[in-house]
Amino acid sequence: MSKYFLPPGVHFCFRGDAAVFLDEINNKYTLVNAEGYHALRALTSHGQSDFSNEIELDALGTLSRMGLLVRNKHVGREVMPTEVPAPRGELPLSEGTYSPIPISTAHVVRFFAACSVAATQLRWFRIETILSRVRARKQRHRFSARSDQQQAAELAEVFRRLRPLFPRRYLCLFDSFALIEFLSKYHIYPEWVFAVRLEPWGAHCWVQQDSWTINQDLEEAAGYTPVLAV
Repeated sequence: MSKYFLPPGVHFCFRGDAAVFLDEINNKYTLVNAEGYHALRALTSHGQSDFSNEIELDALGTLSRMGLLVRNKHVGREVMPTEVPAPRGELPLSEGTYSPIPISTAHVVRFFAACSVAATQLRWFRIETILSRVRARKQRHRFSARSDQQQAAELAEVFRRLRPLFPRRYLCLFDSFALIEFLSKYHIYPEWVFAVRLEPWGAHCWVQQDSWTINQDLEEAAGYTPVLAV
């Protein structure tokens, strides 16, 4: 049979007895269950050479016609669900940090710059473009990026305390993007995690460094399955 691949900008995860696709180019989520779910499970578990189930082959063909799979290996990549370390807690401040983190003028300037960038881009740019820019920046700075968890925790606390000064509703997409922009000014480039849940349906995102969430409590994050990490 013809092999199948994930097209650019398409990601998926398994959640219960279903799979959820995220097409970042079209900013669209798609729920796949029944034969489509079983076909994807077989594809990721046993590879592409063992397929003999006609029902599952038809399901893969349907996913291909929907643009969620492609047969061109030169533009696609291996069909595998998104894998992100399971959060084990919120990024903690040092045990010796008993007083509020001092907020400097530089913090304030960078905070407003980050929020302005996030607000402007979310209004005028496609999410595909935003994610592409975030990826490209991380790639450019991959050798100079800092992984100081204490600094990241302190900066996240500064961001949280300044956040009421920026007049915009508290929404996960804006707040995560603005925090990503704020941390980038200190050469910290964490993961921007997009996740889903079913029953009830919900899409959510947060910022995570390794297995520590930066702007999301553990209990809330545990109710979602990551479908994309940037």
